[in-house]
Amino acid sequence: MKIKPLMTQPHECPVRVLALSGLVLSLVMLAACTTPVQRPVPVVVMPAPAPAPVVVPAPAPVPTPVPPPAPPPAPVLSVPTPPPVVVVPPPAPAAVPEPVGRVASANTPMAYRQYGARHLYDRHPDRIFKGKMPPLLYAVGVLNVAIDGRGEVRRIEWMREPKHAPEVVAEIERMVRAASPFPAPVRMGGVNYTEVWLWDKSGRFQLDTLTEGQLSALPEPARSAVRPVSADPPASRQAVKPAARQTVRPVSADPPASRQAVKPAARQTVPR
Repeated sequence: MKIKPLMTQPHECPVRVLALSGLVLSLVMLAACTTPVQRPVPVVVMPAPAPAPVVVPAPAPVPTPVPPPAPPPAPVLSVPTPPPVVVVPPPAPAAVPEPVGRVASANTPMAYRQYGARHLYDRHPDRIFKGKMPPLLYAVGVLNVAIDGRGEVRRIEWMREPKHAPEVVAEIERMVRAASPFPAPVRMGGVNYTEVWLWDKSGRFQLDTLTEGQLSALPEPARSAVRPVSADPPASRQAVKPAARQTVRPVSADPPASRQAVKPAARQTVPR
């Protein structure tokens, strides 16, 4: 429905207002009759719901930095397992045997040579060469002797054997064994020492440790004995020498005066 404006003309205002008012009233009444009456709805009071739990969101996980890839492991060399070490306890020190004779305080083989040489000189005094040895020796030998802790001779070994004189070799070995026991080397428990034997043709000897030296040449009586001797006496040899010289010299038949007289004549006959 189209509603016109209330006041279109001034002279139409009262009538039109009344008509319009009646129309509006009719419409209101009609609307009231057709609209159903709404009954009030009972209000049900519901309890307030429990507050929902507050869920605090977990913090976002911090991204863990990814480490760089590890280098490949080095090849493992297979080392053979060593055999178990067996610890062997050291042997108990051997008991030092009681010395049979004298005791030597030497602690080296070189120092023991003095004890060994003096012991041989004491055991064989009649075989020692007195004074200096002659310049020409009959035999020279180098002998190594092994002595145990009691002074007994255990081994004899030639370092330089005089093979041209086997009787000297046998005699030296016999004298060494006969001189046992030697002075006991208690500080070393045993010793191997070396000695040089100087042997004269008379059967006597000296040891290099206690030698008195050696002559550089034969003495004067020995050299005069070796010099050859002539069968003629010295006086006769001196008388023969002038006679031999006189026979060799040429002798002229003319006297010296005649030789002087002939020389001028020979010079005059020579042509110029």
